Amino acid sequence: MTGCATYSTNNMATPVYTLQGADSSKALFWLQDTFMELPSSIPMDLTSFIHLHAVHQWSFEGLITCWHDLLESGCSLTDITLADEYSAAAKERIWQLHQEAGMDEVWTLNAECSKELAEILNDAGKAGNAVDAIEEELYSTLETNEFRTISDPDFYLSLSHTWRWFWTHARNEVDNIDLFTLPSEATFIAAHENTEGGIPLEVIPHSYRTQGPLRDLIIAGDRTALIPGFASEDTDEGEDLPF
Repeated sequence: MTGCATYSTNNMATPVYTLQGADSSKALFWLQDTFMELPSSIPMDLTSFIHLHAVHQWSFEGLITCWHDLLESGCSLTDITLADEYSAAAKERIWQLHQEAGMDEVWTLNAECSKELAEILNDAGKAGNAVDAIEEELYSTLETNEFRTISDPDFYLSLSHTWRWFWTHARNEVDNIDLFTLPSEATFIAAHENTEGGIPLEVIPHSYRTQGPLRDLIIAGDRTALIPGFASEDTDEGEDLPF
């Protein structure tokens, strides 16, 4: 596979995927783990996606270079489209992951900022718009807009991290790795109790974090920012951001 927007995160190849809503008014962006064939990040709005880059200090060059192809094909890899990798049911699952993480409200609150960021990227192919200048515009837009951000970057981690942990530390619990399957809550609890140091709380799927024993485990571990509804906070216009 070849591509113009991949990132080295935990030694994983992570191209960008995007899913447009039926009326094109809503777009989700996420990083894909090509080895696990699962989302590496939760599907999110463009503001959150750009902010995630900024927090981790990932280069914007790949995203800028392939932006127009990404919107057209749904994937930053030049020889693959979203339709090649995601069935209709899988696309519905992407929307579900977005909702389970409580990102619907974040998307709405960030809509204006995301629109500005998209306009900057839309102009990326015009003559004279060097990558450095576009990066500066993206940073400046984040600095000068109010938007809802996630306080703990680990909140963005998605299913590939869940399954990678089980594959490495509790392979006997792995039966079928796919987008639609999750270990049971009881399996997570048992894995936590039977693993030295416990299971990393950020690999618990978002759908398990809002109630029950896994929510209690996250609270006990002083990681409430991993719980949907607790994870986001507003930034103020002109606020110095941590990047």
